[in-house]
Amino acid sequence: MGNDPKTASGPDTWQGDTEWRLRLHRLLTCARGCYSGLKGEQMLSASVASALRQWSLDGRLNAVFTKVPNEGKRSPRYAGWLKAMGLIPGASDFVFTWGTGGGWIELKVDNKPLQPNQETFFAWAERTGCHTAQCNSVHGVETALREWGVLV
Repeated sequence: MGNDPKTASGPDTWQGDTEWRLRLHRLLTCARGCYSGLKGEQMLSASVASALRQWSLDGRLNAVFTKVPNEGKRSPRYAGWLKAMGLIPGASDFVFTWGTGGGWIELKVDNKPLQPNQETFFAWAERTGCHTAQCNSVHGVETALREWGVLV
C-alpha cells in the first residue's frame, strides 16, 4: 500500500471493486433515525458526517476521517478515564489522515469562538504540520478539504 492518496491503493481503484465498496458502505452507513433530536452543532456535525460519507463512497475524498467524541457532560471520574486513555481536551471535531499528512476541523455554529483548549490544540496541530480549519457549514468543510488537496 502506498502513502500517496492518488496511487494504486487509493480510492480511484475502488470504483471497480464491488466487494470493497460494499464493505466501505456498511462501515459508513448511519442507522435509520440517527439524526433524531440533534440540534445546533450536533446537527451540523451530522450533516458534515453525511457529506463525508458520500464523498468517501463516491471516491472523491482521498482521506480517512472520524469524529472525535469530545463534547457533552461527563462525570469527573469518567472524564478522567477518557483523558487517561488519550482523549485530549480541545481536540477538534473531525480528524482526517492521508498518506502525506493530516488535518483537523472544528465545527462552530452562531459564530462562536474557539475555547482556550481548542486554541491550544489548533496551535499544537499547526506546529506539527497538520492542517486546521474552523468551519460553520458543510460548504466550509468542503472548501477546507479542497484547499488541503484531499477532496476532488
